[in-house]
Amino acid sequence: MGNLGGDFTTYSYGDRDDPVEETTEHKSREGSFDETGNMHYSSDRMNVQHNQLEYLYDEHENWTERIVSFRSESEPNFQRSNIEHRIITYYSA
Repeated sequence: MGNLGGDFTTYSYGDRDDPVEETTEHKSREGSFDETGNMHYSSDRMNVQHNQLEYLYDEHENWTERIVSFRSESEPNFQRSNIEHRIITYYSA
């Protein structure tokens, strides 16, 4: 009949108030009706992903590079998934 589910994300923040850890749990199950019209649900399925975020900061304490690594619940080691760079221009008044 249909899929039921949801995502739940928990964040941990570092000294500079940037997220440094993120855990996302995706829970789902299926619902269906039997021949008499009673609703039945499958067992819950859960997928968990852990992310680590590392930052490089400039002299103004703004991050200029964010490195994201992830691992699933079944994996022991983190794998780098992406690096985000940003350029900040400062003007003096």
